[in-house]
Amino acid sequence: IIGDDMKKGPLNYFEEIMSIPRPSGKEEKIAGYLVNFAQKHHLDYYVDEYSNVIIRKKGTQPYKCEPIILQSHIDMVCDSDGSFDFDNEGIKWYKEEGFYKAFKTTLGADNGVGTAIILSILHDSALVHPPIEALFTASEETTMEGAKFLDYSQLNGKRLISLDGTDERKIEVSSAGMASITVKKDIELVESNVPTYQLSISGLLGGHSGTDINHKRGNAIKILA
Repeated sequence: IIGDDMKKGPLNYFEEIMSIPRPSGKEEKIAGYLVNFAQKHHLDYYVDEYSNVIIRKKGTQPYKCEPIILQSHIDMVCDSDGSFDFDNEGIKWYKEEGFYKAFKTTLGADNGVGTAIILSILHDSALVHPPIEALFTASEETTMEGAKFLDYSQLNGKRLISLDGTDERKIEVSSAGMASITVKKDIELVESNVPTYQLSISGLLGGHSGTDINHKRGNAIKILA
């Protein structure tokens, strides 16, 4: 997908994205980067108060159809083994044996890579494609607030490809669904002289609660309980 500019492929965009702070709920900087991209490439765009961004690109001949929506989220999981300021610092990355890695922090490939691929498609003036609506949503890793409050009247496409998968060379066909449950209880705080203890669980392999659940790795919540 590098096309007419061999110096501006998906990995080049991913490196730029890694330099931009983008924790969930604080995506203003990456949203500004996307708006600047749209302006630089003379593309129509929309941005809302939640930092959702839509960039539109007209289709090339011979395509005369409804737009295809290409979607990714622009926030990332922020975790480190030290004091790292995710609000103001870009990821310190390096390459090792062909892989991108980060110094003592999460990398943000989820979903920086998806965002980078979409930008490379929008950038490529030689690519033959249908009309594109590039949808970049905020706060996917936490509240889904971006998708929840998006003004969907801004979109004309009926088909969406989400570039937020986990397996290479695979396409997942699915429908959207989510349930959020909030439990509240009134409590009364009282002073106590009973000794208290802090117990922490560390050193686990980690992983994704959905895609890695079959690996039988240690779960910190279960072990703590």
